[in-house]
Amino acid sequence: METAESVINDALQEILVQQSEQPIEAVDFQTSKRYLNRMMASLASDGISLGYTVVTNPDDLITA
Repeated sequence: METAESVINDALQEILVQQSEQPIEAVDFQTSKRYLNRMMASLASDGISLGYTVVTNPDDLITA
């Protein structure tokens, strides 16, 4: 299973915000966490149930 940190790290690298193997800054994690949770909530509000549990910590498992 993936953790919130690994998913957010991959996303930040994909959009060239962060270099490979660079740790995620706390402020970047908080911002990314909000966007991840909002994106998953918007899918749920559109009727797509993925079984997602809201992320709060870097070590949280992604449940979708």
